[in-house]
Amino acid sequence: MPYIETVSEIASLRRELSKADLCFIGEFTRENISRWLDRGSWFEVGLYGYADFHAVCGDIDIPWSGVAVASIDETTRTEANDIKPAPSRP
Repeated sequence: MPYIETVSEIASLRRELSKADLCFIGEFTRENISRWLDRGSWFEVGLYGYADFHAVCGDIDIPWSGVAVASIDETTRTEANDIKPAPSRP
């Protein structure tokens, strides 16, 4: 399944891309995905912004653009994984 991961200073997000998303993106290139993200096509990215992204569709793998951003992503993921769900109510 095609997906995109984005990272900002406060959030790391992953989204499975639908056929409609792929239609709006067009040719699966860094430039087209960046334009799609800049249009606010994904609510969370519109809210948090994004510093970088990694995207995969079939055998096309668009890597993170920089090492520093990938390290922000690891920190954000670690912090997110440390969040425990609230206990369920009886």
